[in-house]
Amino acid sequence: MILAHTFHPSLARLTNSERSAVSLALVQYLADPSHPSLQVHQIDLVRDPYFRSFRASRDLRVIVHLLDGQSLVCYAGHHDDAYEWARR
Repeated sequence: MILAHTFHPSLARLTNSERSAVSLALVQYLADPSHPSLQVHQIDLVRDPYFRSFRASRDLRVIVHLLDGQSLVCYAGHHDDAYEWARR
């Protein structure tokens, strides 16, 4: 897993408890990217079909780019913001 330069600024905009949730989700993703609790799925209406989203909480999402077996962690944020980021 690689962290994109866009990930840390997005994480910094979250509260401490939200950052903790994202961190726990990243650990889970590293351990088992197909774990059902993450609900990893492709994002609709994006230009790049390799973007995926997974849950960090009920409202928080982490956006990753999957290519050649490598995960690039791009963004973390609230559901609508994260999906909008991926669509841009």
